[in-house]
Amino acid sequence: NGDCEALDRLVLGFGQHLMPALLEVGLPQEKQYEIRDFILSRTYQTLHLPAMPIQDAIELARFLAETASRFSHFSLQAPMIGGPIELATITKHEGFKWVARKHYFNSSLNPGVDHA
Repeated sequence: NGDCEALDRLVLGFGQHLMPALLEVGLPQEKQYEIRDFILSRTYQTLHLPAMPIQDAIELARFLAETASRFSHFSLQAPMIGGPIELATITKHEGFKWVARKHYFNSSLNPGVDHA
């Protein structure tokens, strides 16, 4: 599953501790789901559009990966996300294309990638 806490908070408006907290205050399960759904209806943040330009989609993917990684790094728990971020696009016209990639081999074996 990985560590979803940062992105859950960013997109949903709450993290994984909401439901246990509602249980802790003694709310019945049916009421917990009702409250969660109400909060979600007010806090959910859409970060993409179906017609988003590919460059915006790349930047959004990088932002989400970096946010999750940095949140994990600075949390009090053992970091579960980290290291270099790899990004690729898949489009109808260009197919699969690396945008950012770790290079374990010589750059000549990784054509079509900015090696900066």
